[in-house]
Amino acid sequence: MWRREVRRIAEAVEGCAAEGGGCVLAALDGRAGAGKSTLAALLAEHLGGTDRATVVHGDDFLHPMPDDRRFSLDTVEGYHGYFDWPRLRDQVLAPLTRGQPPRGTVIVEGVLTARPELAGFYDLTVFVDTPSEVCLQRLYARGRTPRREAWIARWRAPSRSTT
Repeated sequence: MWRREVRRIAEAVEGCAAEGGGCVLAALDGRAGAGKSTLAALLAEHLGGTDRATVVHGDDFLHPMPDDRRFSLDTVEGYHGYFDWPRLRDQVLAPLTRGQPPRGTVIVEGVLTARPELAGFYDLTVFVDTPSEVCLQRLYARGRTPRREAWIARWRAPSRSTT
């Protein structure tokens, strides 16, 4: 299913590597449940595994907060408060653009990882565009709780306008 997409993205990454010669930074952004983590793992494997590609997960850069608070954020609060993008910038992206290890390809995957404040760091940005009903099925497959149900209801509202 993903084979063609992985091959196309890998070719773009290899093109960036040929141009720059150093570390290639690639962002995989998209809605929750779009398949960003799966695509990142497949792409890293296609590029040569952990010797040549590193995956950084945006979920590792969420602001610490209780689940009750996280699941109650509205769209604007979520955009500004859910993801600690300054920490991703300062701890990962900025050092890599200054030539610090690792070499090869670094794939940063997650919701909002290609936001405008970070876009200039990337050599390649991919928006994983998955139908909202597929994303919804994947979100439900992660487990159903009242908090998650409320979060999914809020998630669906703005995403309906982008499909």
